[in-house]
Amino acid sequence: MRLTGQWSDDRTAFRSRGLSDRHYVRAWVDGVQPEVRPGQARSCVLVLLGARPDGAEEPVREGQAA
Repeated sequence: MRLTGQWSDDRTAFRSRGLSDRHYVRAWVDGVQPEVRPGQARSCVLVLLGARPDGAEEPVREGQAA
């Protein structure tokens, strides 16, 4: 449970960080369908990625597909 709590805190910090100081020259969305437990319905996690002018790529946002 300690890791889950830390991940939850990290996700909250990631989602609430400001993006006003960032500039992206390209953006795209990627989807991942992790299988948590065999036989359990899989959900899609979407990640918005951005490429900065220097060529570095970084995650911008993440979310659950409906």
